[in-house]
Amino acid sequence: MSNRKLVETWFRRVWEEEDLSAIDEMMASPADTHGLGGLTMIGPDDFKQFAEALLGQIGNVSTKIEHFMEDGEWFHALIGITATGAQSGTPIDFTGQTTGKIVNGKFESNYNHFDFMTMYEQLGHLPQNTMDCCLSGRSLG
Repeated sequence: MSNRKLVETWFRRVWEEEDLSAIDEMMASPADTHGLGGLTMIGPDDFKQFAEALLGQIGNVSTKIEHFMEDGEWFHALIGITATGAQSGTPIDFTGQTTGKIVNGKFESNYNHFDFMTMYEQLGHLPQNTMDCCLSGRSLG
Protein backbone atom coordinates (compact mmCIF):
# COMPACT_ATOMS: atom_id res chain seq x y z
CA MET A 1 0.00 0.00 0.00
CA SER A 2 1.37 3.44 -0.91
CA ASN A 3 2.06 5.98 1.84
CA ARG A 4 -0.80 8.16 0.60
CA LYS A 5 -3.22 5.25 0.60
CA LEU A 6 -2.16 4.32 4.14
CA VAL A 7 -2.74 7.91 5.35
CA GLU A 8 -6.15 8.02 3.61
CA THR A 9 -7.08 4.67 5.13
CA TRP A 10 -5.98 5.83 8.60
CA PHE A 11 -8.12 8.96 8.53
CA ARG A 12 -11.12 7.10 7.09
CA ARG A 13 -11.02 4.17 9.51
CA VAL A 14 -9.90 5.90 12.73
CA TRP A 15 -11.73 9.22 12.42
CA GLU A 16 -14.61 8.74 9.99
CA GLU A 17 -15.57 5.16 10.90
CA GLU A 18 -14.38 5.43 14.53
CA ASP A 19 -12.67 2.04 14.13
CA LEU A 20 -10.05 2.12 16.88
CA SER A 21 -8.84 -1.39 15.97
CA ALA A 22 -7.23 0.28 12.94
CA ILE A 23 -4.78 1.95 15.32
CA ASP A 24 -3.39 -1.43 16.39
CA GLU A 25 -3.23 -2.57 12.77
CA MET A 26 -1.60 0.53 11.31
CA MET A 27 0.64 1.93 14.07
CA ALA A 28 3.97 0.36 15.00
CA SER A 29 4.63 -0.51 18.62
CA PRO A 30 6.38 1.44 19.91
CA ALA A 31 5.66 4.50 17.80
CA ASP A 32 5.96 8.13 18.80
CA THR A 33 3.28 10.73 18.14
CA HIS A 34 3.91 14.41 18.84
CA GLY A 35 1.87 17.62 18.68
CA LEU A 36 -1.55 16.50 19.87
CA GLY A 37 -2.24 18.49 22.99
CA GLY A 38 1.40 18.84 23.95
CA LEU A 39 1.68 15.15 24.76
CA THR A 40 4.12 12.65 23.33
CA MET A 41 2.28 9.38 22.90
CA ILE A 42 4.20 6.14 22.62
CA GLY A 43 2.38 3.36 20.83
CA PRO A 44 -1.16 2.40 19.92
CA ASP A 45 -2.59 2.31 23.45
CA ASP A 46 -1.70 5.95 24.16
CA PHE A 47 -3.09 7.04 20.80
CA LYS A 48 -6.35 5.13 21.36
CA GLN A 49 -6.93 7.08 24.58
CA PHE A 50 -6.48 10.34 22.68
CA ALA A 51 -8.79 9.21 19.85
CA GLU A 52 -11.51 8.08 22.27
CA ALA A 53 -11.40 11.44 24.08
CA LEU A 54 -11.57 13.45 20.85
CA LEU A 55 -14.30 11.26 19.32
CA GLY A 56 -16.31 11.81 22.50
CA GLN A 57 -16.47 15.49 21.51
CA ILE A 58 -16.97 15.33 17.73
CA GLY A 59 -18.87 13.02 15.41
CA ASN A 60 -19.83 12.65 11.77
CA VAL A 61 -16.20 13.26 10.90
CA SER A 62 -15.21 13.71 7.27
CA THR A 63 -11.59 14.12 6.22
CA LYS A 64 -9.97 15.16 2.96
CA ILE A 65 -6.31 15.19 2.04
CA GLU A 66 -5.86 18.65 0.53
CA HIS A 67 -2.17 18.20 -0.23
CA PHE A 68 0.23 15.26 0.07
CA MET A 69 3.99 14.92 -0.34
CA GLU A 70 6.35 12.05 0.29
CA ASP A 71 10.05 11.37 0.31
CA GLY A 72 10.89 7.70 0.83
CA GLU A 73 9.52 6.62 4.21
CA TRP A 74 8.50 10.20 5.10
CA PHE A 75 5.24 11.93 4.18
CA HIS A 76 3.46 15.21 4.83
CA ALA A 77 -0.30 15.72 4.51
CA LEU A 78 -2.55 18.76 4.84
CA ILE A 79 -5.95 17.53 6.03
CA GLY A 80 -9.32 19.28 5.90
CA ILE A 81 -11.74 18.11 8.59
CA THR A 82 -15.46 18.65 8.99
CA ALA A 83 -17.52 17.21 11.81
CA THR A 84 -20.31 18.03 14.22
CA GLY A 85 -20.17 18.60 17.95
CA ALA A 86 -21.13 15.32 19.63
CA GLN A 87 -23.36 17.05 22.20
CA SER A 88 -24.54 20.14 20.31
CA GLY A 89 -24.58 19.05 16.67
CA THR A 90 -22.70 22.29 15.89
CA PRO A 91 -20.84 22.20 12.55
CA ILE A 92 -17.06 21.99 12.94
CA ASP A 93 -14.55 22.86 10.19
CA PHE A 94 -10.78 23.00 10.73
CA THR A 95 -7.49 21.89 9.22
CA GLY A 96 -4.36 20.11 10.31
CA GLN A 97 -1.04 18.86 9.11
CA THR A 98 0.79 15.65 9.84
CA THR A 99 4.31 14.63 8.95
CA GLY A 100 5.35 11.09 9.59
CA LYS A 101 7.49 8.10 8.91
CA ILE A 102 6.05 4.82 7.64
CA VAL A 103 8.13 1.67 8.01
CA ASN A 104 6.94 -1.75 6.84
CA GLY A 105 3.43 -0.40 6.24
CA LYS A 106 2.98 1.06 9.75
CA PHE A 107 3.20 4.55 11.23
CA GLU A 108 6.41 4.72 13.24
CA SER A 109 6.70 8.42 14.00
CA ASN A 110 4.29 11.36 13.54
CA TYR A 111 4.50 15.12 14.09
CA ASN A 112 1.11 16.85 14.09
CA HIS A 113 -0.24 20.38 14.02
CA PHE A 114 -4.04 20.54 14.03
CA ASP A 115 -6.02 23.73 14.60
CA PHE A 116 -7.67 22.59 17.82
CA MET A 117 -8.14 26.22 18.90
CA THR A 118 -10.60 26.74 16.03
CA MET A 119 -12.24 23.38 16.74
CA TYR A 120 -12.73 24.25 20.42
CA GLU A 121 -14.03 27.74 19.53
CA GLN A 122 -16.60 26.10 17.26
CA LEU A 123 -17.55 23.63 20.00
CA GLY A 124 -18.06 26.54 22.40
CA HIS A 125 -15.24 25.50 24.75
CA LEU A 126 -13.26 28.67 23.96
CA PRO A 127 -14.53 32.19 23.26
CA GLN A 128 -14.92 33.14 19.61
CA ASN A 129 -11.87 35.01 18.31
CA THR A 130 -9.61 33.56 21.02
CA MET A 131 -6.57 34.03 18.78
CA ASP A 132 -7.39 37.72 18.21
CA CYS A 133 -7.73 38.25 21.96
CA CYS A 134 -4.42 36.51 22.62
CA LEU A 135 -2.64 38.52 19.92
CA SER A 136 -3.89 41.76 21.46
CA GLY A 137 -2.38 40.76 24.80
CA ARG A 138 -5.75 40.70 26.53
CA SER A 139 -6.60 37.90 28.93
CA LEU A 140 -9.47 35.56 28.14
CA GLY A 141 -10.63 35.76 31.76
